[in-house]
Amino acid sequence: MIVKIVNAIKYIFEETLSLKKILMPVVGLIFFLQPCHSQDHSVVVYDSTYMAEIESLMVQAEKEQVVRDVLGDYEKGMLKYEMSFHIDGVGELLRGGIDSWRRKGFYKNETTWHQRGNSYIDYGLAFSPLAATWGLKMLGVKSRSTTKRMIAANSLALGLSVGVSSIWKRSVEEPRPNKSGMHGMPSRHSAVAFSCATILHREYGHVSPFISVGAYSAATMTEIMRLHNNDHWVKDIYVGAGIGTVATNLSYFIVDKIMGKKGVNKPKLTMADMQRVMKYNLQPTSLSLVSGIESGSNHDGTDFYGTTITAGLEYSYFVDSHLAIEGMGRYATTQGYDESQPAMGYNVDLLHFDVGAKYSWLLSPGTRFACRAFGGTRYMNSTKNNTNSEIRPECGIGAGLNLINKEKYAAGVNFDYVHAFSKKMSDRYVVNAVWQIIL
Repeated sequence: MIVKIVNAIKYIFEETLSLKKILMPVVGLIFFLQPCHSQDHSVVVYDSTYMAEIESLMVQAEKEQVVRDVLGDYEKGMLKYEMSFHIDGVGELLRGGIDSWRRKGFYKNETTWHQRGNSYIDYGLAFSPLAATWGLKMLGVKSRSTTKRMIAANSLALGLSVGVSSIWKRSVEEPRPNKSGMHGMPSRHSAVAFSCATILHREYGHVSPFISVGAYSAATMTEIMRLHNNDHWVKDIYVGAGIGTVATNLSYFIVDKIMGKKGVNKPKLTMADMQRVMKYNLQPTSLSLVSGIESGSNHDGTDFYGTTITAGLEYSYFVDSHLAIEGMGRYATTQGYDESQPAMGYNVDLLHFDVGAKYSWLLSPGTRFACRAFGGTRYMNSTKNNTNSEIRPECGIGAGLNLINKEKYAAGVNFDYVHAFSKKMSDRYVVNAVWQIIL
């Protein structure tokens, strides 16, 4: 399909003639006759040059039709994808379920963590993508939905996200880390944040990949704040994120079943889309948002740590189609407690700054696999009494797989092993989802 589209674009820019330019000469030339200067006026001779021009125009018209057919098929596929059920968010639910089972001993301890932050500020950040969605709509920026579809889908999405997370909270009485209540599972803030982020992505992600990545950055920051403030465990925020994303995609799917195609402003293939695909295949310099978990080194002596949530940015500059130089910045946070003094827990915050090199292979048009090595510095800060912050060198290796799709960005996953030259949390395994903007 990619090869067909590239050929179609080539035809558009090199050989396209408008319908008017084709039909008017053809109509005139078909009836043009050049009489022979003989006495027998019943004999008429066609001009062979003109007939050759007509044949050439007919060939070009056929090529134009091929272009229209290819573009039409691709755009029909984009519309079908838009109206299908997107499975985004299922992975978040699985993450939360796996972490809940794997670390159930840590989550059942009697330690209490200090309340930090303000939940109203967290809600403000969570709703910011929704505010941006309707702000763009009021400014006249064309959304993917008509106003009716947008109102119906947004209302149903938020209703499901809040409703399901609230019912779940009441059904599963689980204490929060700060012991401020018995309804910690799942995180309603995360459900709302990812619902709003998915709404902005669905409505305006076609305008720019920065819109989608910005939306999910706000949602990810909401997750981090809820964990940092000791209002939730990692499993709570992942399940909440899954509820919000799945509920929103399901809402759009339900509304489309009711409204049909009339609710959708039909997607169009643009030259920017083609350039993005070509850059990805040839030299995919990119800026990526990464978000995921750290694990490993879950205890040091009497200190035990929960699952760590992490997020950051990575810049990859490709010097050719395979080799890239990378710069990475990443933040991580988790809870911990000292088994010898279990009454009060503490928080651990980590900042990673690394540079490295990556080698990438194009497995197929639109799919890349990469391996990398990196090194840099880790800053670690803990709220544990009598514990100083530390700066230590670190190094690591990793691998990743990503693919470009009908979205404006490439999506994938990275797996990294990081070793810090420290007695605390020295060996870590990092699994990150990746949203990659091709620059």
